[in-house]
Amino acid sequence: MPIKGKIEIYDRRTVSGWIANFGPVSEPLLIEMLIDGRVIAQAEATGFREDVANMKFGDGHCNFAINFPAILTEGEYDRAQLRISGSDICLELPRLKHDVESDRPAENMRPSTPVFIVGSPRSGTSILVQALFRAGYHGYEEGNLLGLAKSIQDCIERYFKSNEHDQPSTLIGNVSVEELQDRFFETMQFQIDKLNPLSPWLDKTGNPETILLLPRIMKAWPSSKVIFAKRRGVENIMSRLGKFSERDFRYHCEDWVRNMKSWREVRPKLDPDRVIEIDQLDIALSPGEVSAKLAAVLNLNTAELQEMKRTFEQDRPQQSGSDSFQKRVALEETGWSEEDRKMFLDICGTEMSEFGYELS
Repeated sequence: MPIKGKIEIYDRRTVSGWIANFGPVSEPLLIEMLIDGRVIAQAEATGFREDVANMKFGDGHCNFAINFPAILTEGEYDRAQLRISGSDICLELPRLKHDVESDRPAENMRPSTPVFIVGSPRSGTSILVQALFRAGYHGYEEGNLLGLAKSIQDCIERYFKSNEHDQPSTLIGNVSVEELQDRFFETMQFQIDKLNPLSPWLDKTGNPETILLLPRIMKAWPSSKVIFAKRRGVENIMSRLGKFSERDFRYHCEDWVRNMKSWREVRPKLDPDRVIEIDQLDIALSPGEVSAKLAAVLNLNTAELQEMKRTFEQDRPQQSGSDSFQKRVALEETGWSEEDRKMFLDICGTEMSEFGYELS
């Protein structure tokens, strides 16, 4: 089996890196962590690494991160092996240079989990996912399920309003709207937890429905943190038009506003210590500063912070031009028609002002 790989993060609680099979393969590689021949944890090497793909080592889907069920002793770490399941091929674990756990506050030695990444499409949500994957998080590149819970919640409210829900002589009159909404949400929470068996994990769902549901989401997962990805309206609409050309100009303006307005509406209802706003331009211009802010909120150690920073520096946010993520574009320089510029101001002007975004 021709393989190439590298272990990048390692300590007594986690190991991550990439391993690529560039020979014939029918399924993803499964990586196992063993101590004294016993498997204690495992993970599939399926995360996408653009840098590996560029080196022509397989298709780039090779990133893995294994979190151990408990922090290992130094002796256990020394005896541990990292093996490709179904083979006798083992990767040599680097020697511990120091205990990385000392970089993390003693009262909470694990990264925050889960992390919910929300915000308008084309605002840096994808690069945030990749950065957290590199820092050891698990999950899917897209979630897109949580918004359904908001639709169910609204459906229940509409149904109760259209029926005699305040009459104690009826069955519906003896049902709590909030309790029924909670029961439906618990069903969805069970499915989401089941599909995210490894900790820490993240979910990226970029729509206003999920943003508006954040108070319920954060109540359901009391240790969760939220990252709101934002981007100035002009660049966001330009990027949307290039990526999602099947949608018209008005739709993109209105959808950007829905996301930004939803965040303004819900932000005061959230615990400020559990949320952070990240602007895509800051990721491009100040990757180190953004990484440090995220690490502080998510309880990440120095090695994890460095992995995020490296991602921000090397794997640039998805862009529609050679440096479109690094600059502001004046409204007159967009190439939009006069009619579209007026529509943008009419639809997006308020949110541009509320978030302190200038037009020039």
